[in-house]
Amino acid sequence: MYRLSTLQFGSLMKISSLVTGLLASWILTFSIGVSKFGPVPIKATILLLYLMFSFAALLGKSKVSLKYFPMLAILFFWIGVSVATGILNGFGLSVVSQGASVILSILAVITSFVLYDNNLLKINFIERAIYFAAAIGVSFKVLIGLGVIAGLFSAESINLAMSDYFGSASYEVDIFGGFMGILPRIGNAGDLLYLIIFIFFATKYNRKPILVFAFMWLTMLLFVFVSYSRFLMVIFLAASFCIFFYKIRVYPIKSFLLGVALAMMILSADIIDLSSVVLALYDRFTGQVQFEADSIRSEMAAILFKSFYENMLFGLGLGGYINHYTRSEINLWQYELEYLSLLMQLGLTGFLFIVINYLIYTIFVLFKNFDKKLLLPLMLSVLTLIVVPLQSSLFCGTQWAVIILSIFFLSRDSNINICKYSRPFVSR
Repeated sequence: MYRLSTLQFGSLMKISSLVTGLLASWILTFSIGVSKFGPVPIKATILLLYLMFSFAALLGKSKVSLKYFPMLAILFFWIGVSVATGILNGFGLSVVSQGASVILSILAVITSFVLYDNNLLKINFIERAIYFAAAIGVSFKVLIGLGVIAGLFSAESINLAMSDYFGSASYEVDIFGGFMGILPRIGNAGDLLYLIIFIFFATKYNRKPILVFAFMWLTMLLFVFVSYSRFLMVIFLAASFCIFFYKIRVYPIKSFLLGVALAMMILSADIIDLSSVVLALYDRFTGQVQFEADSIRSEMAAILFKSFYENMLFGLGLGGYINHYTRSEINLWQYELEYLSLLMQLGLTGFLFIVINYLIYTIFVLFKNFDKKLLLPLMLSVLTLIVVPLQSSLFCGTQWAVIILSIFFLSRDSNINICKYSRPFVSR
């Protein structure tokens, strides 16, 4: 049986620590909404370094385990077919943009899964880094909101500073679209990630003091209002039931009394005008602004489906787009209705062999050797991950990779340090 020499073992451990640190740093930059610092593309640089050193770590092993290889081979082959289709249809730079985004996202996920299977990631460290990143992201977001409310700085100055120094993935403050016209709406790519991490933390560490979770729940409630997002509100409601289900089994009396106390506090608080809250929520789900947004989505759906019908088998190719109906002026291939846009770009064959294939691969890995106590938050997180691209942009960006990896690492057994090797045998 082949064993690593002492020198090989030491080098592999150093590379393992390095790739673990790079992965944790990449998740942190995503969570706090920093894609660049001035002219330096921090997030992309960290991801490329992570992939480079990950490949070096895997090459340093005598035998590498690669599960579900046929699915991955089909996935990358059909990505190549779709790239070629997009180029032939004349989408040029758009093909490069979307192709790079999709490939980097998929590579980040697959590489991390392979590193985990080959004992090259320190999972306990990554888990702590994920919780830390979420805490920093949520705190920063709430502080920005409170600062705008207190008049310490304006929404315009925040947006300008974030755009100039930290990139398009950073915070976007809209003082006019906020909850009840008071709390500014702050958009950030980490919104969905924070909620998923909260579900896992509250479930996994079930025996921590219940007042800690009450404080966290109130913070997340404020965070959801600040985000002013419909799907986050629905997810938060489902997450609250999920957490309460676990808490009441460990602290039946305390959980009941605390739930009553929180309800009474919210209902009787003088600072909250409940009629305004109900009106704001009603307007968010059925108001004029939402009606206009849904009308745009309906018009976009009709155009995308028409294009898909005309190019049903192979689509327009990666990078394909229809003028005047895109979500982003920079990424012309990006749409709100992402599954439908991918169907338009990839056609039936590409959608099956890329999107469905990748989803099945991801689900297989997530539900293999997970912590059985975390079945409910895992199912809720995966369902959320699958449903969100129906009405929003998620699948094609690296945010999809960060959310998948967060779900993966948080659903493993934290008592097992995966980065362990047998004692190396020194060859003579």
